[in-house]
Amino acid sequence: MTPMTPGIEKIAVFGSETVSIEVSAPDRMAFVGTIAVRDPTGLLQAHLRRIHEVALSRKLTRLTVDMRKLTFVNSSALRLFIDWVGWLKRETDKRYRLIFVIDPTVTWQKTSFGALRSIAGDIIDVRTEP
Repeated sequence: MTPMTPGIEKIAVFGSETVSIEVSAPDRMAFVGTIAVRDPTGLLQAHLRRIHEVALSRKLTRLTVDMRKLTFVNSSALRLFIDWVGWLKRETDKRYRLIFVIDPTVTWQKTSFGALRSIAGDIIDVRTEP
C-alpha cells in the first residue's frame, strides 16, 4: 500500500460499554476490552463487515488486527472472527491478508487464533507479541 492510499482509517471508531475498535493506521486496527455480550454478532458484525468491504475497495494487501488488549471473548464472539475469515475466503481476485497480533500469554487468544490459522493459513497470519 502506498502512503497516499486511504484505508480503514476513514471508518468511524466503534465503541460500546465493554469493547472498542480503534483504527491506528490505514491498514491497522485494535480491539480493546472484552466481548461477553449474548449477541456479539448484532453488536459488531456490521462494523466488521464494513471494515472488510473498505479494505477490499481500497485494495489493501494486508490488514493487521491487534488483539492484545482484548482480554476476554465468549464463545459466541469467536464466531465474528470465523465469519470474517469466511468473507475473505470467498474473495478470489482482491483478497487481502488478515494478520492477527496476539499476546501469547493469553490462553484464549493463543488457542483460538491458532485454530483459526490451522484452517485458514492461506489467508491469515497470527503473530505473537507480548
